[in-house]
Amino acid sequence: MKNKIFHSTILASIIISLTSILLYILPMAQTVDGTTGSDNPIKHIVIIMQENHSFDNYFGTYPGANKIPANTCVPIDPQNLTKGCVKPFLTTNFTSTEMPHSYQNASTCIDNGKMDGFVIVAKDNNAMSYYDSKTIPNYWKFAGRYVLADNFFSSVPGESAPNHWYAVAGTSPEISFNYTVGKNSSPAVQNQYLAEANGTKTIADLFMNNSISWKYYESAFQVNGYNNAKNSGKVFTGWNPFSAKFSSYTSSYVPHFAPQNQIFTDLKNNALPQVSWVMPDFYHSEHPSASTRVGMIWVTKIVDAVMNSPQWNSTVIIITWDEYGAFYDHIVPPTPDKFGNGIRVPAIMISPYAKSGYIDHTPYDFESILKFIEWRYNLPSLTARDQNASNLLNAFNFTQAPLPPRPIPLSQSDLATLIPIYLTPSSGHPNDVVQIVGNGFGQNQTNIAVIFDGTIVKFGITANSTGSFKTTFQIPSSATKLGCHNVVDVVKNGISNTVCFTIVL
Repeated sequence: MKNKIFHSTILASIIISLTSILLYILPMAQTVDGTTGSDNPIKHIVIIMQENHSFDNYFGTYPGANKIPANTCVPIDPQNLTKGCVKPFLTTNFTSTEMPHSYQNASTCIDNGKMDGFVIVAKDNNAMSYYDSKTIPNYWKFAGRYVLADNFFSSVPGESAPNHWYAVAGTSPEISFNYTVGKNSSPAVQNQYLAEANGTKTIADLFMNNSISWKYYESAFQVNGYNNAKNSGKVFTGWNPFSAKFSSYTSSYVPHFAPQNQIFTDLKNNALPQVSWVMPDFYHSEHPSASTRVGMIWVTKIVDAVMNSPQWNSTVIIITWDEYGAFYDHIVPPTPDKFGNGIRVPAIMISPYAKSGYIDHTPYDFESILKFIEWRYNLPSLTARDQNASNLLNAFNFTQAPLPPRPIPLSQSDLATLIPIYLTPSSGHPNDVVQIVGNGFGQNQTNIAVIFDGTIVKFGITANSTGSFKTTFQIPSSATKLGCHNVVDVVKNGISNTVCFTIVL
């Protein structure tokens, strides 16, 4: 069978990639309008990093962007084309199962620039799925009103941990490329990771030495809590590299770590730092099997809060995703060094000084964010990566009339989805009895129903005085689907929520 990934598409991708490499090594010292880091109006930079989606998965059909080529069809087995291929397809499923996306998996997907290994790695056609303006509308609205970067790459191929490191340090402990380091890793792997982590300088160290205010909104740290964090496994949190460093648990660093929701309080109190990161928990992360819709609403809530605050007029918000999550993308990543960039991810730049409705084709990666921060606050580079990265300046015009805030209103139903419900366990067999726990449903709320795959399995549940409930239901004997099932709680005023549940056959 003829390979339907046409040679012309491959050649075009390679040409784009080579062009990206040339542009990648040309740092931008100032904006086109002539402003420099010290004389522009930006006083706050907010980085929101979500999880595990490629550019083509979210914006592969976005008008004017470098989108999925016509006639794309990725082979089921690149070594045996007679098995056929899978075309990109629109999905309306907000939840999906996690697919393999290690360093080696990403290398196989890229396949020396052929970009044809996604289906064989994932063993799941969902690798070829994509969303659009109807399925992730808020992201498309933000992109249309502000700046969408369509040539933005994760820093390295593979998983979250090394990419989060690059986002704050311009490098990563090399052991994290080959191992998913965690509480159950061997002592040798753990010790090597922590040794490398503690020897890695981060942008936060530059902040501390230059009186730059900053905060990492993920979780609070405790002074002298490093040993406890090692015992609990917190030091191996892949979405917060700072958790692995001894210095993060000292009295000077601890005040810079806060729970996610603290950002809303800080905005209300006009206390937003000069640089901040906002990291989700799993439920709000968009990392499969978490809901893309819930994650989008979470991000919208943050952006709206900034827009509705006095800090809007002096803020840049950068929304991006830490890596591709095994989803297809057609552009060959650049190779700035021996590790190479990872697969392309979305990035949206929001600010009163963003170029409205602009698609930025400049080649960027996470070190470009570091470069922008270093430029703004006159800080030195951390590594060759951020030194040679493209600055984000092409996305902005700091002399234009400031754009007004355009928040996207969230309904009570939207906000309700941000409050998780839980199933214990999260998987089961047909006829199993499962417990469901919910929080935040309103004091003494009545007539909560549990709907499993469209069928009411429990009705008449009442939340207690704290808005919580606990009940059980029996998995229907007819439940035969594999993968993610929707369990929906419906309250009296129509607010609903979903949680992923896997049937074991």
